[in-house]
Amino acid sequence: MHRIVSYGHIAFNALDAEKLIAFYCDKIGMKRKFTLTTDGITEFFQYQKEQGIEPSEQEKGFIEFAEANPGLPMITYLEMAHHQFLEIFHVREFLKEPASLADRYGYQHLAIQVENIRDTYEEMLHKGVKPDTQINQGPDYTWQFWIHDPEGNRIEFMEYSPLSLQL
Repeated sequence: MHRIVSYGHIAFNALDAEKLIAFYCDKIGMKRKFTLTTDGITEFFQYQKEQGIEPSEQEKGFIEFAEANPGLPMITYLEMAHHQFLEIFHVREFLKEPASLADRYGYQHLAIQVENIRDTYEEMLHKGVKPDTQINQGPDYTWQFWIHDPEGNRIEFMEYSPLSLQL
């Protein structure tokens, strides 16, 4: 049986990727690791071709888009913790109004464990982020407060207590 070590990344589609990247770096404290561009996509599929791997029909669409739009940012990786990333996908076509979180299935929220919940709360206020809630203890006895990013994604900051059920 395999052993899970950690999660690798969480991925968001972003209508305004640069605004979202600035929020997660400047306000939350993540670090920009790298951005995969259309040039990187082209290079990857060239590498695959040299290995004798033919692209799928869907991949052919990516290749065509990448070749027609050189240098365009596609995915930016933000480092949250060692080997843990938030991937921001740069959305290229504007869809009609996105569904509200209450109307979606799937993604619910991103939880970020911190060393000191009170210091983190004060830091968010200092950086101009207005928390959605006060610090409170959840039914699992974990200290928490909530914010949202510029695109409405919910974020929980949490600190385990000695009574936290997870421990």
